[in-house]
Amino acid sequence: MALEKLDTQEFNMELSVEIKEKLEAFELKCGDNFSLYRGKTGLCMAYFILSAACDNPAYKTKAHELLDELSENMADVQKLHFAAGIAGIGWAVEWLVQNKYIDANTDDILEDLDDEIYKAVVYEKSPDLSIANGTLGKAMYFYRRLLAQNPTTNRYRTICNQECLVLLTDEINEVMLNEESGWLCNNHVPTPDQLTQIAQSIIFLSKLTPFRINIEVCKKVTSSIISFIKNCCEQDDFFHSEKSVEKLHLLYANYMVAIGLKNDALIKDASNYYSRYLSNIDTIGIIEPFEFYIRKKLAGLLNKDIPGKTYSNIAHIFDVMNLISGPAKINDIDWDEAWGL
Repeated sequence: MALEKLDTQEFNMELSVEIKEKLEAFELKCGDNFSLYRGKTGLCMAYFILSAACDNPAYKTKAHELLDELSENMADVQKLHFAAGIAGIGWAVEWLVQNKYIDANTDDILEDLDDEIYKAVVYEKSPDLSIANGTLGKAMYFYRRLLAQNPTTNRYRTICNQECLVLLTDEINEVMLNEESGWLCNNHVPTPDQLTQIAQSIIFLSKLTPFRINIEVCKKVTSSIISFIKNCCEQDDFFHSEKSVEKLHLLYANYMVAIGLKNDALIKDASNYYSRYLSNIDTIGIIEPFEFYIRKKLAGLLNKDIPGKTYSNIAHIFDVMNLISGPAKINDIDWDEAWGL
């Protein structure tokens, strides 16, 4: 899926230079870090997207240089995590191939990563549900591998990947719906981190459901999360208490699932919830990049512009991706699934 090429009026030179400067500053911080979130894998991905957005061969050359460097060093990465380890690196490689930025057989390239992450899933549970460090990060890797389009995929490899997705969705189910400790049971009040992971879980499950892998579990957890969000939004203090990006993430997840289900009633609810959220927050000032990006994706619900401006500190490759995505018109490109969106 190629990006739409933009004319110079849409993707102006000034913006291109600004993004390039931020990418160069980000690279200085990377050092020998090859991770997706804060390392050269994410940087490589950003340069590929930028090269397509403004049709600049220099950015494509830089992306390939980073890819070569990654290929030489990938075997030395010890961590399994999505944010800082091989799960995120493997996801990015698969994503780049599937979106036609590079041409390769990912079954060959990722065979060792498949084996390492498979063993981690089969022999031990993740420390948490998060995309960055836990269950959802591994699940996102195997979901992206499920979409691989290699000419001679090994049947045994496919079965192993699907087995991992069954085990990982069972982990999500256990955390959410365990009768004694489940986050959605016994009037449990989720922490902000748990709200984020609930949002990430339902978005992931909505992506996996069409493949009918562990389908009854996926449907049960999805239905329970939808009910949980509805119950939250029917409580006045959910909107009148201090705003948080975690709550906004939850509203976004609810909207994405409603769209996926093509459920008009749920879509209407999502619009009402977001309207109530906006009516109870300040409409001026600084907005963090992650919040700004979610609000930009939700803006179509109410046809309202986003006031304020984004916070400019670049600590995470997502912050740069956020700058690229607006003028590049890439909302149909699902690169942002790496951040639980």
